[in-house]
Amino acid sequence: MDKNFKEFAVSKGLKLASGIAYGNLHGYAVTLSDGDGFKQITITTRFTEPAKQRELETYLRQNNVFQEYSLRDFSFFPERISIVFFYSSINQLQTIDNFIHWFFPLLEQYSASDANICPVCGRSLTGGCWKLINGTAYHLHVECSETVCQNIEANNADIGTGTYLGGFLGAIIGATLGGILWGLVLLIGYVASIIGFVIGWLAERGYTLLHGKNGIVKSIILAFAVIFGVLFGTIFSQSITLMKEGIAIGDLPEIFSLLFQDSKYLAASMRDIILGLIFAALGAFSLIKGAGKGGSKTKVIDLE
Repeated sequence: MDKNFKEFAVSKGLKLASGIAYGNLHGYAVTLSDGDGFKQITITTRFTEPAKQRELETYLRQNNVFQEYSLRDFSFFPERISIVFFYSSINQLQTIDNFIHWFFPLLEQYSASDANICPVCGRSLTGGCWKLINGTAYHLHVECSETVCQNIEANNADIGTGTYLGGFLGAIIGATLGGILWGLVLLIGYVASIIGFVIGWLAERGYTLLHGKNGIVKSIILAFAVIFGVLFGTIFSQSITLMKEGIAIGDLPEIFSLLFQDSKYLAASMRDIILGLIFAALGAFSLIKGAGKGGSKTKVIDLE
């Protein structure tokens, strides 16, 4: 954390440890952190009524809070809320302070649990302990923290198991199924990014079911699988069209070899493939990008 942000955190009664500030802020358990071009407030809380959480999210998006408070993003998770501010050297801390005074009363209004409620079990919390889990400070019951740590250790032990070969085969099988869907959609003259997402999702499911290894290579494999799915789907669509014209399935390889020598047919096919890849990229990019993060182990640090 930079010096000014540290001073701001201390002025709010927060403690400094492991590169973050944490503690009770206006009655809620928070973590203040920063990075390259941003500052962040994370509130560990839970909503007993999911509808209240959705109402708060809707309220935030309907108001001009992004511009007014220099927000880059905010995200709601089952046990925390993350608010990210753009970095600015001009009155940024005052802007963050204004946001805190505006936003924290809304938490109470929409029934978000405070620092005296364990975000894991939802029961009243007295004493307890603070754990830093992947950069976020959690105020937990001791027994809840032990359960969380045991689950994290089990998940960390799973990371690194499996094989890339098994994952590759699973991803190709999943992408093939997605490619068939892609081909059927092409037959009716419709292309959409949602189909690209489906190919990516099926490839990821296949990768997981055949025990593919987590890590950055997973993203590379899934990207390859999505490309394969689009190519397969395009060829599948063209094959169905040719078979409707009376071409026997056994003659398709020879017919395709002749067709691909025709510059007009090749250009039309490449146009369909490129368009398909663009839509697939739009649909599956976030899924593929997130897949590579699955190989990092969760870090837990005792704060107090």
